[in-house]
Amino acid sequence: MYHVAVCDENHAFLEKLQQVVTEIFEEIDCNYSVEQMDTPQALREEIELQEKQYNIIFLSIDNDSGQAFRTAEIIRARDDAAIIILVSESCEQAAEGYKCGAYRWIVKNNLYTGVSEAIHSADNLIGGSRNTCGPVIRFKFLNNEDYDYISVQERDIVQLYIRNRRIILVTTLGNYELLQYPLNHYKKLINSEKFIIASRSHLVNFVHVEELRGDFFRLSSGHTVCIGSEGRVKQQVKEDYLRYLGDRRKPELQALEL
Repeated sequence: MYHVAVCDENHAFLEKLQQVVTEIFEEIDCNYSVEQMDTPQALREEIELQEKQYNIIFLSIDNDSGQAFRTAEIIRARDDAAIIILVSESCEQAAEGYKCGAYRWIVKNNLYTGVSEAIHSADNLIGGSRNTCGPVIRFKFLNNEDYDYISVQERDIVQLYIRNRRIILVTTLGNYELLQYPLNHYKKLINSEKFIIASRSHLVNFVHVEELRGDFFRLSSGHTVCIGSEGRVKQQVKEDYLRYLGDRRKPELQALEL
């Protein structure tokens, strides 16, 4: 059960924010409740005086950023597990927001996408609607012109690949441009035997390999990934994949010899 608070001094926007939040929770099919507050002070009173607890808090900072940031700090001090999502007209104060314990930052002119990504990311982190306990990896990605964070369950990562010197994270929820570290850096970050560098430009999750055909993996995302460029590398990648399958197809290794 998710308990959600939405806070904004503009009542029209507050209604719109609640509507979007409700739509997203209906999509992921889980139990939830949403409460509205029109000021950061009102939100603090609910938490401090009424002793209410919220899993996810959407807190606007446009009109009085000082009060909003102070509220975020108080919430974070009281409840380290609460996910605070700051909402604003721009990302100019994002760095200050993260210092106050914010989990994400979204802009109002990209509301539906921002709220959707935030809720799905929070759901993966908490494991609420899916009731699963898989590993969660946190990535830093480019959000418009600023960097933000997203937490993704290991099983929802399809692949990471290099495109025009950029690192693209492909997930079941969408694609994200990450910081430009080598693929080996991200392989160590994920730290799972299910992931392999299939070529110089692709880090693949075996969970999402739908078919191994010749020198190619076909992924659940529809992508086709060529395996390696050297015979020895190709053979090793194929053997690792078949080993992941539990050696059920071990006799086929002979047919994969180059």
